Amino acid sequence: MRLLFFAPGIDFGTLGKKESCCGDPAKRLGEDGVLEEIIIKNFETFESAGCRQVVTTCPHGLKMLRDEYPVYYRKLGLESESTFQVEHYTELLSRLVREGKLSFDKPLTSGSPITTPATWAGTAEYLSRPAR
Repeated sequence: MRLLFFAPGIDFGTLGKKESCCGDPAKRLGEDGVLEEIIIKNFETFESAGCRQVVTTCPHGLKMLRDEYPVYYRKLGLESESTFQVEHYTELLSRLVREGKLSFDKPLTSGSPITTPATWAGTAEYLSRPAR
């Protein structure tokens, strides 16, 4: 992924050892207390790092960060002067190709499948999008 970010000149950083799980497993297990602790920790990490955008490879992380975190931020009274965008890496790469900021030497062929994680593909949001 790092190399794909370098190609179009994206200014990016990683959280390194400060990176944490989004809390999806805790949510699925009904561990609301643990989930809230994870969300608070991630909020503080994102704030201290000055995150403006989060790119995830995990479909669970995408759903949590994009859909669930705003709800929990309100519930927990977590306020920020800045908000961050959340994108799945496939969305980012698709956008960069459409914008002409990323290209490939070889075209994709029928032997080069592109798959979408089943968890994300099953969401109404993804299924309602036009194919690219």
